[in-house]
Formats: sequence, C-alpha cells, structure tokens
Amino acid sequence: MAMTRFVHMRGLWPVLVVALLACSTTPDDSSADNTLKAECKDLEEKFGLQRKAELQVSRDNQPVDDGATVTAAASSLSPGQTVDTVFVFRNVAESQSARPLVIKAISTSYSPPGGKENEDPAFVCIVKAGDVEFPCSDTDKLGSLIPSGMDTKCLLDSVKASARTQIELIARYTRPDDNFARSLVMAVLTEGDENWKSKPYRLTVTTKVGVAKIKVSPEVVEFDTVPYGESDTQAFKITNIGEAPLKVSALVVAPKDGKSFSANLLDKDYKGGLGEHVIDPPVEVKPQQSETVKVTFTALDQNSHASQIDVKSNDPETTYSKVLLRANQKVPCISYIPAALMNFGFVFLGTAAEKMLGIRNCGSETAEVSNLELIDNPDSIFSLDTTNTKGLAGEMPSADKPLSLIVNDEIGLKKNDGVVIKCSPESAKTYKAKLKYTDNTLLPPAKKVIELLCNGTNQACPTPVIHGDEEIIPQMKLCLTGDKSFALPGKKVAKWEWKVVEKPKGAESHTFYPSNKTPNVCFGVKGDSGDVTVNVAGKYVFELRVWDGEGNESCAPAIHPVAVIPDEAIHVELLWDTPGDTDKVCEGGDNSGKKCSAHDQCPDGSCEHDKGLGAGTDMDLHFAHQLAMLTNTCTEPPKICKDSKGNSKPCYCLPDQDGDGKTDPWFHKDYDCYWLNPNPNWGSADGTVDDNPGLDLDDTDGWGPENLNLKEAENGIEYWVGVHYWKDNGFGPSKATVRFYIWGNLELELTSESMKQCDMWWVKRISWPSGKLVNIGGAGGKYTPKYWSKVAAGLGAKCVKK
Repeated sequence: MAMTRFVHMRGLWPVLVVALLACSTTPDDSSADNTLKAECKDLEEKFGLQRKAELQVSRDNQPVDDGATVTAAASSLSPGQTVDTVFVFRNVAESQSARPLVIKAISTSYSPPGGKENEDPAFVCIVKAGDVEFPCSDTDKLGSLIPSGMDTKCLLDSVKASARTQIELIARYTRPDDNFARSLVMAVLTEGDENWKSKPYRLTVTTKVGVAKIKVSPEVVEFDTVPYGESDTQAFKITNIGEAPLKVSALVVAPKDGKSFSANLLDKDYKGGLGEHVIDPPVEVKPQQSETVKVTFTALDQNSHASQIDVKSNDPETTYSKVLLRANQKVPCISYIPAALMNFGFVFLGTAAEKMLGIRNCGSETAEVSNLELIDNPDSIFSLDTTNTKGLAGEMPSADKPLSLIVNDEIGLKKNDGVVIKCSPESAKTYKAKLKYTDNTLLPPAKKVIELLCNGTNQACPTPVIHGDEEIIPQMKLCLTGDKSFALPGKKVAKWEWKVVEKPKGAESHTFYPSNKTPNVCFGVKGDSGDVTVNVAGKYVFELRVWDGEGNESCAPAIHPVAVIPDEAIHVELLWDTPGDTDKVCEGGDNSGKKCSAHDQCPDGSCEHDKGLGAGTDMDLHFAHQLAMLTNTCTEPPKICKDSKGNSKPCYCLPDQDGDGKTDPWFHKDYDCYWLNPNPNWGSADGTVDDNPGLDLDDTDGWGPENLNLKEAENGIEYWVGVHYWKDNGFGPSKATVRFYIWGNLELELTSESMKQCDMWWVKRISWPSGKLVNIGGAGGKYTPKYWSKVAAGLGAKCVKK
C-alpha cells in the first residue's frame, strides 16, 4: 500500500501537546454530550444516569501504561524488512451506561539518529480499523470507540457511522541499512474518559542500539574415545543473536595443545598452538544467522586432553568467547618408567643386574596390564621377575588376571613392588631386547614396547642406577634415588657421587641436599621452610658414579635428564649478574660454603651464592596489568579527589617518568605484581578461574632468580614486564636477564644494558591471547634512570625524584 510520509517532529513534543489541547473541543462537566441523541439525554437526566467512557490500551493481551516504552522486535530483520508493534485501543466502560470514546487526534514525533535527520522515517504510524489501514494523520477517519454490546440507538447517526469496538495503533518499523537506534512517540488525544480529559495518552516505540551479540553452542565440544593415530571431527556454531552484523576477527585454537587440535571455518584451516589467528577480512555473521566451526582432534598419545578455542568478535560485551575442548577424557592412561629405554649399563660377566620397571596410572579410569613379554631376546640374557610385584605374586599378568591399577595408583617407584627386569650377560658385548606389554590404553601395539640395553664387561665395576622424575615444573621438588645401584655378588656399593653435567644459566646456586655424596638426593635451592626446590626452568642432566667397597668405580656413569618446564600461560624469570660482587661460593658437593675470590671461581665460571639481606644486589621483577595505566598522572599541585567519606585529599596517582605523556604502570598498589604486591587479585571474580599472577620468588641478596607465573591470562589484555634496580648495596652496576615462557616454550631471553641503582628497564609487553612479545621503545626495551616512586621512597629506596 502507499505510505504517507510524515513530517519530522523531533524535539517538538511539548509544543505538539499544547497545540492539540488548544484546538480540541473537549467539553467540561456541564457541556452537552454531542455524541448522543437529544431524547437519550433527556431520559438520562430524568433517571440520573451518568454516561462515561473508559480507555484501555493493551499489547499482546497485556495492559500498557501511559508513557510506556516498548522495544520493537527488530533484531532478526535485514535491511528493508518491516515489523509492526501493535497496540489495541478499546472502550471498556459498562455497556448500559457507556458513552463513545472519541479519538480526536493522533500525533507522532520521530527521532532519527545524529547525522540522519534528513532520512525517510524508519517508523511510521498506522491505524487499523477492521481490515482497513490508514495513516494516523487522517483525523477524519479516527471515529470513536464503544464497548461491545452497547445499544447504539442513542448515538447520533454521524457518530454511529464511525463507531468501532476497537482500533489498532501500529508503529511500523522498516530497518535501515545501519545499526543506529530510532524511536517514535505516539500521542493519542481522546474525549469522553474523564481520566484523559486534559492530556493525551502517550506511547514510545524504540529499537535498541544495533549491536552484535555472539553465542557459541555447544560451549563444550566433547570427543569420545579416539584411538591412537586416528582423528575425529566435531563442530560448534557461532550464532549472532544481536541486531548488528557479527564480525569474527580471530581464533585462538588450543594454545598449549597445538598438535592435537585444529579448527576449520569456511574451509580455511587454523592450526592449534600458534597463538591468535587473525581473520582478515573478518567473517561476517548476519543477525539470527550462524557459521559452523569444525574442530578436529588427533590422538597422538594415550592421554586425555583438555583445551579451548577463543573466538574474537565485535560483541561489545565479550571480546573473546570460549569453547572448551575435551577429548579422550574417560580412557585409561599408563606411564611406564622408563618409557622408551632401560639401560643396564655395564654388567660384570657371570652376574645379574636388576632394574625395576615403574608403572603409574596417569588417567581417570582404572588401568590394566594384561601381558608382559620379552621379545627379540634370543640368548635369554634378559628375564622378568614378578615375585615382589604387587598384585602378581610371581605370576605374569594375563587377560583373566591383569595387573590392575586404580586412579593415581603406582608400583615400582617408591617401593620395591614393581616388575624386576634382569640382565645376565654371557660375554663382553652389547645385548639388546624388547619388553612388550599389553594394556587397555589407546596406544597401538607397535608403540607398546620398551628397549632394553645391557653391556657385558670383564671389569669388576659396579653399576649406577638412577630413579626419579623426568619432567617437573619450577618451584617443585626434584629428588633422585641412587640406592638401587649395585655391585658384583658379594660386594656392595660403598660410595656415590652425583654431578650436574648440564643446567640452565641462573641455576648456579642449585646444589645437592644433603650432599652429592649420599645415595639419594634432592637438587635445588633450600628455602626458609627447609624445602628444596628447582627455581630455574630449563634442561638439567644428572650423572651418578658409584664405587664398591674395594674402590672399583662404575664402568660408566648413569645419566638422567630432567626437563623443568612451566605449565602456566605466562612464566617470566629474572636473573642478574653483578661484576662488582666478588663474594662468591664455589658449588662444593659437601656444601661447605668455601669462599673464593672473583679470580678463583667454580669451573663453570659463575657461581654467585650470596646469602642474607644486603649480601648482594637487589633487582625486582615487575608485571603490570594494562589497567595500571588508567590511573591519574601525578601533577604539581596534585589533583584533589573525594574519598568514600566525602573528605578531600590528593588523588591516587602514578608518575610519568619516561615522558611519553602517559601514566607509568609501575608500583601501582593493585595492578603491578612485584615484591610488595606478590599476589594481586585481577581478572574474573569467578574463584574457579586462575587468572591472578603470583611472584613465587623475591631475591634480595643477589642475582635471582625471581619468577612470575600467570596460569590463565586474560584475553584482550596486555601485560607490561619491567625490571627495577632497587638497591646495589655498594656492589655497583648489574646486568639483568629476563626469560619469557609462553605455554612452557621459551620465547625470548633478553639481557639488559648495564644498569645502575634505581634504573627502570621497560622490557616488553605481552599481548594476550596471541602471546606476542611487543617492543617497548625498541627491541631491547627502554630505560628510565633514577626511577622515583612515592611508594618506593616510602620503603627506603634511594632513588631521587627527577
């Protein structure tokens, strides 16, 4: 039908109401009712009958109050599509005493968005009477409303002709090609209801500001049992339940499980573990429509897997939406220790060397070993003994009587209750065989083997044996046992000697406890609580030599590598070197604490081991949230703020000492994690989300390390990493080294220029979820000398205010 264009009346509502009232002919109480015939009026006066009208407005059979604002159901519309918001007007007075409710006029006020004042209105006002529609501005067609069942014989013919039991007032919205909000005010002036004698009935219909809103479903993508080496593909949908186009601009796929998971969106593959995949141009999802993301899981091991995909979009309420990935959650898992190779070393001819196989349930289901078998063992040099194996009592496991391990159960690691494997060489040569096992894990049979290696020798040398973990995280105990080492029959191992043949820089102060001469040791640094922990991430390789009571040394040392790998999203290490610090302690196996000069160092050339406050230099690691930079910048005179009690006081502020016109993030009371604020509360209020950083170590007596850990970083956030030279204690300049680990991978090791007391080194920004290291000033960072902080000064720092 033809649409009538309405005059824009934005901002004219008060004038409009006055004009309507001025031109109305609403009678007062004494005026004649010009809707009724004269004989009916006489009869009413004779019997004292008082006629009246009663206005009722409803929408979807629910009453609507005067002044109500209703949102049009426009979220699913595409540009050019139309939706009606309908209000029903009735006269609900008693039919015996009713009078017609005259609709005098309907006025409208349309509000376009800024910059769109000259557009054709997106809203128009329509009246529907029966099957007839006409513009609200056609006053002559409005007529009057009478209640259902009213006797019309008293009505004037002119009134009767246009009387109806109801009309529909329609706000018709046609969606423009943008996402701005619009509204229409409709004012209905009536006559007959004393409640609306001097004012119109007003309604407002509006659209929401057009925004995109993302919904991912399901929120958990579950993969059932996927056999080793095979893949399975599941899917989730990205749905736009908002009113504006949703733009998907990036995917972060399985950040720390990249080999197992990948995703596909619109036939484009996105591999896991590669940080944020930017989608350029973004994938656009129209309102009420969806796009499907296919997720593929490949079983590369027997373990259960849990990861996630983060979907970045223009939804203003949530930049990143999380989809959890779960695979092989309910499958058995068994760890065999050693996992690939059991090396017996050199074994004297005519004797038998023994090693114990450790078996651990590493899953969430009961694990079963149903067979152990030696293969490729033609000379029967190797043999199995289950005499002391828990649950076997000398028998071999079988399908009918498997070796069963409940969740977290283990054998052969802490007790002598494992499977013993023996090597009895017959000649001075190398022997090889394989231990084949059958269990209920997902690994294929070809993978279920452990290589066995044994060297026969004529030399009467004992054999060193090392048991212990092969992978841990920083700040954990690292303990190794050598008491399973053995000598020739009739002899005993009488002497042990441990040595570290490889360790990362920064672990120079790590040593053996109680000493490197005992059968079983723990390696690391002893804290105030007495616990010995490894504080520096990296690769460690240990060596053990043994001697028997007659002084015979082992033919070859036992070698045991250990990987110390952070399992957090972000792990930052700070180490430093101070050339002027000549108070060094050689790493003696007996921890004697022998002093040595700078020219009489340990063999590796660097073995600072200062102890005690002031015994060395003090540098501090700073890890700041980007919100720290939203703080007021300090000024002179200071800005004045009101506290919670309304008292005036200087505003909390931070300086701008690098002169870039922005507040520095360092030493913020809440948003800088450093020695004075080692465990701040950031991120989600949900206690199950571990998104708060922690400073695990604060070294005040020289050269570190200091470690910062953040288990779950916040998407869309940048973290600032800095180093402050708190106090040199008279030892002079130092150089700092910072290591950045992202999901356990060493991404960067950066060493500073020579720094003086109070210098601030702005190292890098970490952008999340990409994990990208962003330069501050340049590739090597930037430096602010004599960095002054009111907090630092109050704590005794010697920095002077610039």
